[in-house]
Amino acid sequence: LHVGQYASALAPNAWVYLIARHFVGVGVGCTSLTTFVIGTEYAPRSRATAIKAGWSYFSLIGGIAQSFAAKAMYDMLPGYNWRLLTLVMSTPLLIWTVFAYFLIAESPRWMLVKRGVPAATEALARVARRNGKTAMLQTFQLRPPKDGTDDGGATPFKEEEQAQASAGAGRVDGSRDLCCHPHLRMRVLMALVLWFSIAFSYYGLVLRAVSLPGDVFTNNALGLLVELPALAIGIFLLDAFGRKRTTLLLFLLLGAGSFTIMIWTTDFGRLFLNLAGRAVSGAGFAAVYLWSSELFPTSLRHSAMGLGSMSARIGSVIAPFAARVGDLLPLPEALAADVPLLMFGFSAVVAGLVGMVMLPET
Repeated sequence: LHVGQYASALAPNAWVYLIARHFVGVGVGCTSLTTFVIGTEYAPRSRATAIKAGWSYFSLIGGIAQSFAAKAMYDMLPGYNWRLLTLVMSTPLLIWTVFAYFLIAESPRWMLVKRGVPAATEALARVARRNGKTAMLQTFQLRPPKDGTDDGGATPFKEEEQAQASAGAGRVDGSRDLCCHPHLRMRVLMALVLWFSIAFSYYGLVLRAVSLPGDVFTNNALGLLVELPALAIGIFLLDAFGRKRTTLLLFLLLGAGSFTIMIWTTDFGRLFLNLAGRAVSGAGFAAVYLWSSELFPTSLRHSAMGLGSMSARIGSVIAPFAARVGDLLPLPEALAADVPLLMFGFSAVVAGLVGMVMLPET
């Protein structure tokens, strides 16, 4: 990730830049996913929702800071360009990586499933010593997980699913288990639909900020700012009404908002609805992350979340092309601009209904 960031900032031509951004994409996808997974596996059940969904606050705050920093550099520095912005934005992550290597411990839950009770106990002991809680080491005792797995908050499997997951414990090839077993395969496929749709709709609305009144820096910062209270409301709803109903509600609201933008013609109205859609889709992203992480046991969670993240990347890649699809159709300009909104809204509604019917509550 760091090599790709600095190489892209200093790239002498487009080919080097594309190769460097490839490494950035791989690094961002892996680090964001592993950070979330290890955080969820440390989360106590009593605070699981706030911790699992609340991690999005850090990415929002980072995005807001990036928007304001980019605007300040654009206004104040005569030599401002994307290379300078990339270099400046890459430095905090490099500093964090140095500290993270020494501060972040391996997940005891993963150790319990993959390497047994002694390794997990030692991992917990290191955390306890670091936090000055060594007295707690005398008050607990780990037991082997039931059926060879640790649910980690996942929905209980039927007997045949437990047998399959148990057979997979201790192996690294979790993706094969997800694809071969019918129950797991169905869960994965439905989760992929949710991941694809939320990323497709979210980044579609982000791209529309370019065509809204005002400068792109302020519009992007506003879009991220409105996600902050929306995320807090989403966390409350996830705890109060469950993962399934909350996700369906957010997806339906996102679809309804996309359709409403099509008939609201004033600049203020479109800006307001775009920001509202950003808020709902941001909360929806957190809901999908949380729900997906609880649908699979620890031994398979990293593989399932990795496939979901891949599906989201596909959605975000397609979103820019969908945002311009109206230009390719022989339609009036006003109507052509609404075709992408129809696609984003339809995708959100269909995915929400599919998840409601096909996936269980956790």
